[in-house]
Parts: sequence; C-alpha cells; structure tokens
Amino acid sequence: ISSNKLLIASTVSAGYNQNRTSRPLTERFQNQTVSAEFSYGTSSGTTGLVFRTKAVSGNLTGYATSFSWSGTTLGVSRLNNGTNNAITGGSMTLAQSINTRHTYRLTASATGINPTTITITLHDVTTDTQAGTLTVTDSFAGLQTTGTVGIYHNGIGATVYADNFTYSASDYNPVT
Repeated sequence: ISSNKLLIASTVSAGYNQNRTSRPLTERFQNQTVSAEFSYGTSSGTTGLVFRTKAVSGNLTGYATSFSWSGTTLGVSRLNNGTNNAITGGSMTLAQSINTRHTYRLTASATGINPTTITITLHDVTTDTQAGTLTVTDSFAGLQTTGTVGIYHNGIGATVYADNFTYSASDYNPVT
C-alpha cells in the first residue's frame, strides 16, 4: 500500500500468474462485473483485469483485459492454462493515446454462457471522458463456467497504482 493505493510492482515481463492480485479462487461466479482505477507508477507496461479465472495446473485460465501505458490499444483475451489467446474482435484502437498523468477506470463484465458476452470500458477519470468500449462474445468451452476476478500489471520493473476496486456478481455461488 502506498498513498492509500495498492502498488503493483512487476517482477517478470508477462506474468498473469505472478503479477496479479485476485479474490480467492473459492469465490467463483458466472455473471460478474469487475472494475478498478489505475494510475501510472514507473516505466511502461500492460495493466488490466482478470475475470472468470481459475487455476489449472498452477496456471491461470480465464479472461484478461488490457491497456498499455505507452499505446492506444484496449483489448480482451482468453487465458488458457497460462497461455494468452486472442479472441476474434477482442481489441480496438483508442482515439487518443493513454496519458501517463491521468487515472483510468477499467471495467469488465462477463455474462451468460455459450456464448459469453464480454464488455470492457476504459474511462479517463481525470478528464471524465470515455476512452473506449469494446463488446465481444466467446464460446471457449473451458470458460463457460464460474471464476473469480483480480487485477494485474506486466512489465519488468514497472509499477502501477490500483484504487477503488469494485466487484459484483448476480449469481453468488461460492465453491466450498
């Protein structure tokens, strides 16, 4: 915790398994919305949310949203046993580059099964403007189930601050 915010410091360049903070894996839901505010720390990197996640053989399976502090892309991808896989239509180019002096709220929701509808939004909190919204569907069999949520940041030596984490689910059914 630094300045009342969670400081995420990356130790590996692409570690969804290593560079994340998540709700307990026993808190799994199907229809869920997760959101957090992110502000730039040091260096660049990729920041995002993970949702409908579960551990498979020690690796993460689920969905991951992302935006880069040095770019103009907002995206969502599928993690399958730790491997990042593209989803058709799962990325968009933002109208403006990410401003490292601004705070951004990233929100992701997953609803339904076969297909799952995924909606992600990026909101510039500093200017109170919508930076981008992306909606896709996915029917990957391994993710048509429940999972938990979390936040992550990738980039060796990079840091990001996270604040105001929120999470809701319409089908509370914890796994015991």
